[in-house]
Amino acid sequence: MLMCSMCLMLFLILFSSGFYVYLMISQFLLEKPPARIFLPKSVKHSDNFFELSKSRESMRMIIQDLHRLGEDRSSMNMTQELKEQVKKHMTSIREKLSGWLSRRSSAIWMKELNHNRYSIPDISTSNLQPPSRDYLCAVPLRTIANEDNLLPGLQLSKYLIQDSFLLTAWKRFKNRDTCAIASSSGALEGSNLGNEINSHDIVFRFNDAPTDGYEEDVGNKTSIRILNSQVVSRKDFSIKNPLYSNSINLVWDPSNYTVDLPQWSSHPDHYFFSNFIESRLKEPEIPFFIIHPQFLWDLWDQIQSGFPKKIMRTPPSSGFIGLMLAMKLCAYVDFYEYVPSMRMSERCHYYDNSSGFGCTLGDWHPLAAEKLFALRLNRASDREIAIKGKIRVTGCD
Repeated sequence: MLMCSMCLMLFLILFSSGFYVYLMISQFLLEKPPARIFLPKSVKHSDNFFELSKSRESMRMIIQDLHRLGEDRSSMNMTQELKEQVKKHMTSIREKLSGWLSRRSSAIWMKELNHNRYSIPDISTSNLQPPSRDYLCAVPLRTIANEDNLLPGLQLSKYLIQDSFLLTAWKRFKNRDTCAIASSSGALEGSNLGNEINSHDIVFRFNDAPTDGYEEDVGNKTSIRILNSQVVSRKDFSIKNPLYSNSINLVWDPSNYTVDLPQWSSHPDHYFFSNFIESRLKEPEIPFFIIHPQFLWDLWDQIQSGFPKKIMRTPPSSGFIGLMLAMKLCAYVDFYEYVPSMRMSERCHYYDNSSGFGCTLGDWHPLAAEKLFALRLNRASDREIAIKGKIRVTGCD
């Protein structure tokens, strides 16, 4: 009898406590409106509660849905029609690049492929290594330095900057989280990307691509400019030009594949050395570097190793060189209109009227292979590529 009384008393105490807790929780819920939550599709709603299937497959679906909720919400606002356009564009771009890389039936292509201006050996394509950020980052960045064996008569060493390019850039740019590379593509016209490009810590540009009058589309910030030797060899080239005077400048010119520096320095593709020396002599405070030809062919080797077909036996483009330099500097790199958006046309540059799809796909540089390589490294969405022409690549550090 005593045991029954004690049991009854314990039951009443527990019931009273539970009821009190229930009242407290109810009061809290009445005073505070429920938070708005986003539910994955795999969460089933009923009148009283949310029921989660406990099967392993359902849990996997829930995790996938939650990951999608964390993605760029702008993609959630895409119409079905736009989604189809983006998908169609990306399929078309990959087909165009792959087709350009495989155009062996073209007589012009065969002539160019067989022409071996830079004495590149017949490299086997059987040992493939898929395009990889780690492999690419392993390529050492080199600029011409005092110890390089150039033609003695040049006396170039006295005009070279003693600090390396990277050290010079690290000193100048304290913030190096984000790099933007603004291509010179005609597809940038009408893009309205100027403010976005300017928002990056470091902005790369190429050759003599102007910004005055094009700010709305390409921005006006220039941190680093990569020049081919054809630009620097011109009679009217001046490092004091506002295009170059406020940036770090690098010029490149290809040697033969064996990198015979004395031969190269006496017979470069375009004789830029006179203008380089004059620039360093008259304006020593403007950083100006010569990219080592070995760096160009190391990059070429990396590109070729990613494809079973032979690529053009010509040096990489300024764009791919810029991508590599930016990866050495920044945590991530946004490259605009390298892989073309839906604005793609035959127009070569946003600032002139030259035209031809070879500017985009590669008449001389191995551009198709470069861009397929870059797409393998890309972390941006297909939407960003199709609408903005932007790929994103993680930096080397």
